[in-house]
Parts: sequence; C-alpha cells; structure tokens
Amino acid sequence: MTRGARLLVGLAVLLGGGSDLAAQTGGAGAGPHSPLSGLEFAVSGGLAVTAVAVIAALVAFRRLRRTEALLREIFSAVPQPRQVVDSAGRTVFANRSFYDVFGGAGKPIPELLAAEVAGDEEARDQLERLAANARNGVPGYVELRVSARRKAGDDGPGGAGSDQAEWRNVAAYPLSGGQGRVLWMVDDITMRRQLEQVIHQEQERFVDLLEHAPIGFYSVDGEGRFLFANQTLCDWLGMSHEDLENGTVHLHDVVAEALPAATPPYAPFAGRDAAPREISLKSADGGRFQASISQDVVAGEDGRVLRTRSVVRHLSDERAMAEALEHSVQRFARFFSEAPVGIALLDSSGKVAECNGSFGALI
Repeated sequence: MTRGARLLVGLAVLLGGGSDLAAQTGGAGAGPHSPLSGLEFAVSGGLAVTAVAVIAALVAFRRLRRTEALLREIFSAVPQPRQVVDSAGRTVFANRSFYDVFGGAGKPIPELLAAEVAGDEEARDQLERLAANARNGVPGYVELRVSARRKAGDDGPGGAGSDQAEWRNVAAYPLSGGQGRVLWMVDDITMRRQLEQVIHQEQERFVDLLEHAPIGFYSVDGEGRFLFANQTLCDWLGMSHEDLENGTVHLHDVVAEALPAATPPYAPFAGRDAAPREISLKSADGGRFQASISQDVVAGEDGRVLRTRSVVRHLSDERAMAEALEHSVQRFARFFSEAPVGIALLDSSGKVAECNGSFGALI
C-alpha cells in the first residue's frame, strides 16, 4: 500500500466508515479485482478532504485562542488603565488597572473622566472633542488636570480636605475593522507636569535675575544688530526690547563717541580685545552716560562673526554712588571727631584702638 493510500485509510477510519476500506485495500496487490467500487472510493476521498480541512481549522482556531489569550495577558499586565469600547460606548474589554482606578463601573473612560472634571468646562470640551474625533476615526490625546484621588482614612496630601491636583494623559485610538471600536488609554503624568513646573519656575527666576541684574547684557550679530538686551540696559538707553531688537537699531547708534572708520560694526570701540574699556553711550532722550564694556566675540568655523556676549557697567551711576558713599564717610568722620561726647573704639583685648578728641580730653 502506498503512503497516500495509508493516509486515506487513516482518515476514513477517523470518520468511522473506513474499516471496510482498510480491509479492501489492505493488501499490496489490491487492483482491478478489489471489491471497492469507484463511487465508494470517491466518497471516502471526499470525506478525507473534509477531515483534513476540519483538522486544519481546529489547529488554526486553537492557535488563534492562544494568541488571543496572550494578548489579553499583555493587555492586563499594563499598569495603566486601558479600555476598548464599541460604537455604542459599551466596554468590550478593560484591563485590571482600569478597574483598580475607576472601580467596577463599565462606563467609557470619557464619561468617567468627565465626572472628575465637572467644574472645568475647558477640560470637558477637550474630552468631548477627543471622543467625537475618535468616533470619526481620528486618533488624539489631551492632558487633563483632575482632583487627586482620595483614599479612605488618608488625610495627607491628596487626602480629605486636600486640593492637590493630578494630571492625566488621555488618548483615544480608533481600531481598524470598521466596527467603531476605540482603544482608550489613561496615563498618570503628574510627576512629569510637576517637574516641568519646577523647571519653568527656575527658568523664570533666572530670566528675572538676568533681566534686572545691576549690570547690562547684550548681544549683537556681525552687522551690529541687537539680538538681545536685558531690561537693565534697555532702561539705561531709554528703549524697549522691541526698539532694540527689531533690527533697526545698531550698536554704533547708541555709542556717543566718534569711532574710527575701520571699527567693526559689532564692536563698541576700536580693536578686538575683550578687556573692559570705558566708552560714552547715549540714551533715546539725548542723555549720555559713561559705561565700561567687555565683550567676547563668537565666530563660526569660517571665521565669520556670529554674535557677541557683552557686559555693560554704568560707570556714571557707580561713580555717583561711590561719591555719595565718600561724602557719608567724611560726614561720619567729622561727627566722630567733633562730637561733644567721648567716643572710643576698643580692640579685642580691651585697649583703646581709636578715640575722638572729647574722649582724649577726658583721659
């Protein structure tokens, strides 16, 4: 018996009607005198083909079930809430985290979150637009600020009486297949938003320090156009940021002194050295003040000047302050020496280190 014949007999046996077939084809010499008719052989062959198809379908079905079970395990293992809803909003599948976060309610995620942001009209509108887009096959996401979830007996941060907020990234992804199913995903991004807030606050502090430092900062390009100027320098020059940085005001426009023709447009004085040098600057109202400028030139690989890093000190103000301080020292010295009462300064050992005339007259 050939291999094909043995397979045919085996399949016929599986179908329960192949015992006669096995008996009739059992010998190697089965031939034209075999009692198996052509019709019976055809019927048995058709049943065999059907059996093969059934077995293949069973194997494919079992493989599909194993794949589905694996996907469900993966879906359930995700530590963030995940939910699949149909076109009517009914839950098709939700992972364990969904029920841990939202409880046993089977409502779609947009409805559950809408209740948490009931007082925030903007957040509700964002959720509604996200859900509408998802129904139309358009994916998207929003970031929502929600009240911190309270746990029973928790009176700490986020507990009873706390107004601490949490942040959620809510995403919707329509599934292919044309059945209107949507995958909803919710991720807690509170830590990320808090970190962003801290970074933003630190940036604001740094910007405030830079803008209102007691010295001026500016940067100009190779043509002398202002790229940046802090608020202190703007105040000294009597101009706004827009006035200086709109490209119409050049560095040499605010220099009150006549510069040599060969002076580069990005330099406030002749020469390329970065050492501080004194120069006279003029403000928008025509006033002048003495300033000390030191700058560093940033050039590209081709040697072309890209920008400067420049620091400005208002010498007129500093000298006026130093003069006022000197006058104060002189007034105190006169008061000390001419006071009608004795004044003495003792060192750490109790000896008189300095005294005025009245004290000297007493001793």
